[in-house]
Parts: sequence; C-alpha cells; structure tokens
Amino acid sequence: MPSTQTTFTEMRIGMKLTEYIRKDCIISNLKSNDKIHAIKELTRVLEKRGRIDDLDGVLERVLERESFDSTGIGSGIAVPHARINTIEQMVCAVGRKREGMEYRSIDSKPVQLVFLILYPPAESHKYLYFISSLSRLVLDENLVERLMESASSTSMYKVLDQASDALMGQVAAGAVASKATVDADRMMRGSNSDLMLLIRLMRLENLRDAEKGQAGAMAEKIKQVRSCISSRVIAHYDRLKTRVGQPIVAVEEEICLGCNLQLSSSFAQELRDSQKIMTCPNCTRFLYVI
Repeated sequence: MPSTQTTFTEMRIGMKLTEYIRKDCIISNLKSNDKIHAIKELTRVLEKRGRIDDLDGVLERVLERESFDSTGIGSGIAVPHARINTIEQMVCAVGRKREGMEYRSIDSKPVQLVFLILYPPAESHKYLYFISSLSRLVLDENLVERLMESASSTSMYKVLDQASDALMGQVAAGAVASKATVDADRMMRGSNSDLMLLIRLMRLENLRDAEKGQAGAMAEKIKQVRSCISSRVIAHYDRLKTRVGQPIVAVEEEICLGCNLQLSSSFAQELRDSQKIMTCPNCTRFLYVI
C-alpha cells in the first residue's frame, strides 16, 4: 500500500482546486460581519447554484463542526468545513470581506477570506488533498494580496485558477524526485522516541519562558534534549514554533486540535499505529493521539 505522503503527491498532480471552486460560488463582498452569518451566506450561495440540496441539514452540520473550535487558521483566513452525507462531490464556496470580520481565529485577528468546504464521506481523502493544497496557496502572502485586490468574483477566480495551475506544475516537478522526497519525509518524521523528546523539549521551553529566574538551569537541559533529536525534526519544530507558537498538538476524535482539520479515518488509524512522527497535512504540526 503506498504511503500517505506518496498518495498526497500523486493526487495533487491531478487535482486542480478550481474544479471544486466555481466562479459563481465566489462572493467578492460578503455582507456578513461574523463567522456564523458568513457561513450561512456561503452555504446559501451553494444552494442557489445547485451545489447542495439540504440547506438546513448542511448548515447544522457545519455549525456543529464549528462549535468544537474556530476554523480561523490565522493571517485573515478561515476554512470552515464539514463531511456531508447528502452530497456526492466535494464543493467549495469562497467569500471575501475586505474590512475583515470577527471569527475567533487562532491569532485573534479578523478574517478576510473564507473558504467553505463540504465533502461526502467517500471523498474524505480527496478533501485532505484539497485542503492541504489550498493551505499551501493561502500561505503565499502575494497570492492573498492579489485576491484581496481583485475587483470582482471573476478576477478572484482567475487568480485562484492561475495559482492552482502553478501549484500543479510545482508538484509534478517535485514528483520526478519522489523517492528522495519520501525518504526525506521519513527522516523528518523520526520515531516515537523523537516525539516524546519533542514533548519534553516543549515543556522545558515553556517552563523556561514562565520562570525567567530558572533560565540558566533550564538551558543545559534544553540543550541536552535538543541534541538527542534529529536535525530535520528540530528544524521543523523551530519553524513551527516561530510561525504558530504551538508545534505539537493532540488529535481527538480524528480532529487536529491545532487547525481543526477533520482527518480521514485511515490517516487517524495510521497515526495510532505508526512508530514514526506524523504531521498534520494542513497545519504541519506534530501530532499525538489522545
């Protein structure tokens, strides 16, 4: 059976995001001023365009999912999502609010772009590939700036379409060296012992930050723990700590508690069974199961 990472790469090569984001399902000027109403507004446009039938059922499922925690992933972006039994194909609606809206995001900043994603149970893996690719796009500040400056829904669609084409090309080029990529990924993942060391490292660094007077005593312990972890794992840990603050998060009921991604059952099972460190396909944080 191919590895999860290999499958991600193969699927991304053939996945164009704008196959699931239609031009007529983009709202360039959301009327809503908060996340609940924004989700309702985007859900209604999907119904109006014939993408969903059971408006009330879909809304209930999305808002239920949102009640677990906010899907505002930071930097003005939100990705509300839900698994819907009454649809046959994944769909996505996009909304823009230039002045921003209250969303209770992980960075406490207003949200300006909302990507509402709905997917049927049979396409859980496709959803993971989709949101992983989407996350790569919205982390590009230049792309987000172009989306914010676009004059209309049509021009927003063109920006997304061009970016999706470019991403497919990047992934295809990277697939030429797929074996090296998979080997590197295995090195980055490390082992379960590395995960235990990472958790200990995070706790020591948190203690150091909380107890300034003990910084000297903690420094040597932190140095010792760091020396026991592979350099690739440490490098990713440090990048995460700089970018999101919390580099290691739990998975509860198949949900990443870092970014609220609903993981596929097969991915969650692999996480439970694996002797390697695994990372969230969306936020790339290190994961452990509770």
